[in-house]
Amino acid sequence: MVYVYDNTSITANDPIRFRLHLRAPLAVTATAACAGQASGKMLMNNPNSSSVVVEVKDNANNVVATTEPFTGEKLIENLVAGAYIVNFSYTNGDAATLATEIGTGSIFAAPSFIASSESVSIEDAIIEFQATAPGATEFEWNFGDGTTVSNDLNPVHAYMQPGVYTVTFTARNGGCESVQTMNITVSAASTGIANVSNSVFTLYPNPARNIVNVLLNIDRNESQVKVSIIDAAGRLVRTENVNSVRAGSIIELNISDLASGVYQIALEGENFREVSRLTVSK
Repeated sequence: MVYVYDNTSITANDPIRFRLHLRAPLAVTATAACAGQASGKMLMNNPNSSSVVVEVKDNANNVVATTEPFTGEKLIENLVAGAYIVNFSYTNGDAATLATEIGTGSIFAAPSFIASSESVSIEDAIIEFQATAPGATEFEWNFGDGTTVSNDLNPVHAYMQPGVYTVTFTARNGGCESVQTMNITVSAASTGIANVSNSVFTLYPNPARNIVNVLLNIDRNESQVKVSIIDAAGRLVRTENVNSVRAGSIIELNISDLASGVYQIALEGENFREVSRLTVSK
């Protein structure tokens, strides 16, 4: 119970010098702040019929939050970790004070990530990412082109249009999160290896159901060609190597295990690298 001393009704002839008002306790629930972030919270619960105004002061006696008169619950957010004094003032003149603390919640090191390249031409625009986020339990990538991937530290993504894309990597642990970004520049200019007209190979049939053929239009023999299949979320589905290919060679890909959707087929040889879209329709 909260005991509140009130002398407002005492008169000179009043034999009762002290009055105790018994009031239901005000509950304050503190939620820890994330490391280095003003993300702590205080949930106030006033079960009394009288409205109350709350003033929150930090350890340096600075007022960091105030409320309008309320009954029921009130949430105060954006608090840093530390000790606080919470002053309650009721509309009938009663008052109370309590001390509480916002602890430090989940701690994890700042995440970081690297890309296989930060500036590429469109024919080389398959980017491999590698991230580290010690202590984090959830991860999310936004590749800046409308594609996102969750819970994968090392995704592969193919950009299909020239432009400057901001890649955002978010690491989370409970309610705490940390964000890192990087710009990827995809140029329309050719490196001289291949161009974006898909002259290097042709896919047929497209759409395909179980089998798709890759007709090579290369102008020289290749000792090995790497074929990669990437889904619409930018995840590498499968990679296989084909040896001793030349112009007119046909590579048959079994795609019976792929669900319906749009995929990217990437071919990479010693002298070229190119990407084309494939629609799988079951």
